[in-house]
Amino acid sequence: AAIAAARHPKPKIRAKQISNLWQTVSPVSCGVSCVILYCRMADASKPKMRTIYLYVPNIIGYLRVLMNCLAFAICFSHKEIFALLYFVSFVLDGVDGWFARKLNQVSTFGAVLDMVTDRISTACLLVTLTQVYRPGLIFLSLLALDIASHWLQMYSTFLSGKASHKDVKDSSSWLFRLYYGNRKFMAFCCVSCEVIFSDLCASIDEIFVVTMLMPVFL
Repeated sequence: AAIAAARHPKPKIRAKQISNLWQTVSPVSCGVSCVILYCRMADASKPKMRTIYLYVPNIIGYLRVLMNCLAFAICFSHKEIFALLYFVSFVLDGVDGWFARKLNQVSTFGAVLDMVTDRISTACLLVTLTQVYRPGLIFLSLLALDIASHWLQMYSTFLSGKASHKDVKDSSSWLFRLYYGNRKFMAFCCVSCEVIFSDLCASIDEIFVVTMLMPVFL
């Protein structure tokens, strides 16, 4: 065995060969390691974004839809409960916007959900009023005005390339600038309109007190 080992000695790896091998492998392995480490750090630092359908303001929007459906289902049999549900849904319309700005959860889906919910709920309320008060032409006219005015405003915003229909800084109408530029005035107009409509439907005089006190809390 000793003679065989002497005849066939193990090949020796020279220091120069090791150096060349290290110079070849080291940059590649270090580069791969750096890429892997960077990817892991990026994944760790990236915030976990929940789907837009589970945003807090959008969940509030779903709740508004359910409340409106329940409200109009009992609008003729339980008018007081209808008025309460409708008014709470209207208040949540402002709450979801506050959460969207506070939590930085503003989304196109949420804006569309909010707009569609508002328009459908107002349309259903005006149609309900046509069944309570005859003739109902005035309420149908208000319904047409509501749909047409919002559609024209949104369409003009689209044509002008603005990001929001509330951007009326360059508008020539002082009423538009006052309505969209002053949040308190806008809130008072919206609350007054919705409360009067729901009051006409439910005939609850106490709701007018809320209308008068609302500017105090705004």
